[in-house]
Amino acid sequence: MARLRKNQNTSKQNKHLDGIPASDAVEYLSGVLPEMIQLAERAGLDLVAYLLKMADDAAREEAATAKRTGR
Repeated sequence: MARLRKNQNTSKQNKHLDGIPASDAVEYLSGVLPEMIQLAERAGLDLVAYLLKMADDAAREEAATAKRTGR
């Protein structure tokens, strides 16, 4: 039950993220994901690091596409 309440509180706290442009999200993620990957690797969280790397790759691809298409 406490987990549910925490998730509901987090959802309320993240209302400022509603409607954020994709380009801003990609820019932010491109800045924070490398640090998160490094943290996961240092903690021995191999699967987490792998998934974060996949997310980082996707964010970089999206950024490159946005630059090419002018989005």
